Amino acid sequence: MDEPLWWVDGDIVAEDDFALPVDDRGLAYGDGLFETILVVKGQPIWLMAHMDRFRRSARALGYKGVDTLMRRGALGARELLQTVRPARGALRVTWTRGSGLGGFAPPDNARPRIVVRLAPVAPRTLTGVRAITLTDLHGGTMAQHKSCSALAYVEAARRARAKGVEEALLSDGQGGIAEASAANLFAVVDRKLITPPVQLPLLPGVTRAWVIRRGRVTRRPLKEKDLARASEAFLTNSISGVVPLLAVNGEKIGSGRPGPVTRQLAAAFAKATSK
Repeated sequence: MDEPLWWVDGDIVAEDDFALPVDDRGLAYGDGLFETILVVKGQPIWLMAHMDRFRRSARALGYKGVDTLMRRGALGARELLQTVRPARGALRVTWTRGSGLGGFAPPDNARPRIVVRLAPVAPRTLTGVRAITLTDLHGGTMAQHKSCSALAYVEAARRARAKGVEEALLSDGQGGIAEASAANLFAVVDRKLITPPVQLPLLPGVTRAWVIRRGRVTRRPLKEKDLARASEAFLTNSISGVVPLLAVNGEKIGSGRPGPVTRQLAAAFAKATSK
């Protein structure tokens, strides 16, 4: 496929033919949730893990008919993949609370809106990324939900680009690092694989959970001084998988090359997600 396609409440439309109503709460207030799912050879990877995360957040945020919304989102994903089967792609399923302006409180009669976007993804070329730390920016109390209110992450990515690097590491609000703008963080320190705990302002990623299930991972806060003495570090997200983190604030992590734990997990992710 060359161009993205959209599934909008049961209809498949081209990108140029899709628009949200101006009174949509996702557009007006960021009142929505979304999931981004890797597609390999036309197959969605870990689709139900993503749907389960949506379900948990939607229930916590008071959405109505959550199980139906989850099933409709999965249906939209599958119907798009029956239309086109990209070798490698990204599905974004978005649920907004529906239409309703005039105040932040959701209207009682709001009808949630579901849209699904399928877009091609270029073959993986990342051999590693460099990052900066942002001590003044974090995801806040809503970071645990993958919400359409993503301005903190937009700003983090903007600042990273302005500094000429690929990623930014956000604060945990307690003097440490919580996550990257679009990924979870892992580091090997004193031969232990460490990732920040979910009690901090971070999104618990699906690929993060996969790494944790594979073996011993210590969940504790990470500080800049930990990265300074780490032998290796990496980032995880659903589309890129396991990506080496080579330098932070211009200082190499370890040798400045992908370490053995990172290489092993990257290979395992590639194998687990191949079809």
